[in-house]
Amino acid sequence: MSNHPSTAAEVSEAKRKHLSKIAAALIASDELDDPRWNELAVVFSLSGDGRSFGNSGYAYGEEYAWWAISFSVEEIRPLVLGYLHDFQNPLPDGLIQVLFQYNRENGYIRVDQSMDVPARWLITPDNARAMIETMRPNLG
Repeated sequence: MSNHPSTAAEVSEAKRKHLSKIAAALIASDELDDPRWNELAVVFSLSGDGRSFGNSGYAYGEEYAWWAISFSVEEIRPLVLGYLHDFQNPLPDGLIQVLFQYNRENGYIRVDQSMDVPARWLITPDNARAMIETMRPNLG
């Protein structure tokens, strides 16, 4: 008997639990001590085997206020890998990116994955302003 969810309702509930754990870990981080943020967008980048893992993103306040953030790999990595292993198994060999967006006011979470476009959420000096807006959750 498998430990993986089988019905649509079980899958939905299992995903919600995984994503809620990720959100709780991010919120508990010292990176979000500033009370002005109301939305969060983080890109988790990892290799298919999970050995290489990094993250970066933005906390968003009212209107155009934002600041760059990143989180402890030790705390977040197992949660993101657990989510991917349960819902995207087997993982591809190449680079995997997961965009995690969260609204603290209403608790909404949106997740998007990119496995075939490694530069989809790549932030460079040339595109930083555009990416800040592209990644903005707008879940309120």
